[in-house]
Amino acid sequence: QFLYEMQSRYGVYPNTISYSSVISSCAKAGEVDEATKMFTEMLEADVQADVIIYSSLITACANAGNRQAAIDVFDAMLAGGLQPNQITYTAVLKACANDGYVSKAEMIFDQMEESGVVPDVVAFGTLLDAYAKAGDGF
Repeated sequence: QFLYEMQSRYGVYPNTISYSSVISSCAKAGEVDEATKMFTEMLEADVQADVIIYSSLITACANAGNRQAAIDVFDAMLAGGLQPNQITYTAVLKACANDGYVSKAEMIFDQMEESGVVPDVVAFGTLLDAYAKAGDGF
């Protein structure tokens, strides 16, 4: 609503920064459907998504327990030629860990290392969480 008001009242058109703020806010508030809707509207308005926007949406999906949506957004990001960062990879790992999807978590973790992104303690902990939820021994 805020973006439309900016546009109609002030003639100010939303850009990557304004969409990023709204999508991130929706994600933090647990409003995954609204974040997804804003993301779709952003793309339809020919505003380019950046790694921050993708990471916010992936995090929202992961926090909502929607592993497949998080993976789909991650795959779309890769298909668009963007390089994931530490936050992006950890968000996808969390989505996989939430329901113990170990094989995909391992694949994402390997992809992270192969891309040159060094896993931090959070990424390692998230991978361990995937193993624990799946009941796999170490």
